[in-house]
Amino acid sequence: QVLGSGTGDASTLFSDGRFVALPQDAEAATAAVLAARFGCKGDSEVQIMRLTRPDYGYFVIGSWCCWKTWGEMRRRDGSPTCRRTIPVRGGQVEEFQIGIDKDWSRVLHPTQTAEGDVEAGGPGVAHGINWSVRVPEDAKFCEVLVNTNAAPRLRITWDCLPSPPSWQVVSGLGGGGLTVRLTRKLTSKELGKLSEGSVVEELEVRGNRLRYGKLLEGEGPCKGWVSLDFQGRELLRRPSSKKPQSRRELAR
Repeated sequence: QVLGSGTGDASTLFSDGRFVALPQDAEAATAAVLAARFGCKGDSEVQIMRLTRPDYGYFVIGSWCCWKTWGEMRRRDGSPTCRRTIPVRGGQVEEFQIGIDKDWSRVLHPTQTAEGDVEAGGPGVAHGINWSVRVPEDAKFCEVLVNTNAAPRLRITWDCLPSPPSWQVVSGLGGGGLTVRLTRKLTSKELGKLSEGSVVEELEVRGNRLRYGKLLEGEGPCKGWVSLDFQGRELLRRPSSKKPQSRRELAR
């Protein structure tokens, strides 16, 4: 909340009760807010974009598609994590880059070679500075995630998987199971219901809607669209018993 004194001066009030005096210059004021809110320098483009344009997108591209096709990273409603599952070749090294709005001049690149949770540099031009993953022999997919809440910089993680991510029905609405529809739209044709405890294989996630392509366990339609949650009530979750069978690892 920005408060003016009527003399041209202004200050901002944070939820923890702190007041920060803001200079009149717009860029300097933005820098002051960023430093107070995120503990970062005001010249960080990623941080500025978080405040001024929260709807920009993250896209991933890499060696599995010969660097030809950007794939949009999706997030659940209310979640700070953008994610996309990509096909990989077991026993090989796959490389990828993450760009903001498919812009090669705004690429998030690795700042170090390390295992696990890795800080991202940029955005900027990063030709040849790729994220490199040494894929285990038994892996066929890699789930790439961007933590957009990390400060002062974004963080990139990934899990190599033997199969696409799966989801389990933990609750239905009104009994009888979870409604499955033909398309993402809630007004599209109803295909049936998934029984509680059913496990499905993910194709994509858009907002709070999941498209699955295979019924792994339980009863119901073999494919379709379902809601992940409804009015704060969780309907599906990733099975905690099915953990990734490989390490997160950067190839040197």
